[in-house]
Amino acid sequence: MLSLILLLNSIYISLFWFIVLSFNNKNSDYPKVFLGKFMFIAFLLYICYFIFYYPTRETAQYYFYYIDSFYELFLFLLFPIYYIYIKLITFDKKFSLKKHYKYLILPVFVFLLNLTANFSIPAEEYYKLMYSNNGVQENVTYFSIVHDIVRVLYLLQSITYLILSFIYIKTYSKTIYNFYANIDKDYLYKVYIINISISIIVILYVVFSFVEKKVLIGDSPWLVIPALLASCFLFIIGWLGNHQKSVIVDKTPNKKILEKIENEISVNDEHFNNIRNKIDNLFITEKIYLNAELNLWEVSRLAGTNRTYISIVINHYYNQNFSTFVNNFRVKHVVELIKKNPELTNIDLATLSGFGSVISMQRAIQSFEGKTIREIKTEL
Repeated sequence: MLSLILLLNSIYISLFWFIVLSFNNKNSDYPKVFLGKFMFIAFLLYICYFIFYYPTRETAQYYFYYIDSFYELFLFLLFPIYYIYIKLITFDKKFSLKKHYKYLILPVFVFLLNLTANFSIPAEEYYKLMYSNNGVQENVTYFSIVHDIVRVLYLLQSITYLILSFIYIKTYSKTIYNFYANIDKDYLYKVYIINISISIIVILYVVFSFVEKKVLIGDSPWLVIPALLASCFLFIIGWLGNHQKSVIVDKTPNKKILEKIENEISVNDEHFNNIRNKIDNLFITEKIYLNAELNLWEVSRLAGTNRTYISIVINHYYNQNFSTFVNNFRVKHVVELIKKNPELTNIDLATLSGFGSVISMQRAIQSFEGKTIREIKTEL
């Protein structure tokens, strides 16, 4: 009974988040809508799970003969779709079949391969192989080979996407501070938690893909473990994904481009000094750092140059990334505000200095001054 409840729970949770993410968000929040597609695929996958592992009547098991290939398709689609979602909340602005089709090739290939294998044997023989300990072993060589190939491919796919997702997020966490000044660490923590959650599900599926399915059929206690974990982590992914905002950045130019610009700085120092003077004017005179929404694109627009030059000039002349550079001015502004009006609350100080939150301000002050706001107020 517990296995039945947990299997149904996974179906309900994935369906719930599919509806919430797909129909409760506007087109401007495209990554959430796309995560809804991930949940819909999970929903279809768990329906297949339910039909296979907990059939209500014996004839229902025969249906799996016809949907087994779709089960493999949904299983192989789950992680590429998730990986594309990670790209959509980091570097990619929108899903494009022309750009992302390569992630869908393997799932389609496995679907077609599995389809030919399943229909190479009669439904009755398939039923005996999958559900009985006395399966007919004649004329099933092709089926068995394909079955083993699919499991190996799934293992390789899972490992690949696990590695790629962590590398991708690590690259993103390093790059984002070159584009935005107000990035709370909580934002990156959510990305990591989502990725860890899906990683646990990946590992779970890999382990149980090598377990004989007939061991898990019915009210098996072994079915409780994957069903329970899947339900919990699906809910975590849905909840975090619904609260996650996409903060898109451009990928850092490759090493050759950076070296070329560095050479330009040494040859054409006047040009880059001019950009530096514009930046100084924008921050010292116009105090654009007071804008809490300030980002690299806005600075490049105001300076009349491209964002790569702005980033290079800040890195080269000030030896800082964009976030550190902006927050340095904001911290100095906080100190000046405290001198003029010590009674200002932390919320007022953060708002008047361009910080996105009190937490961001506290972290920046601790980083630059090595003191807390309270200690600064006491000293002043």
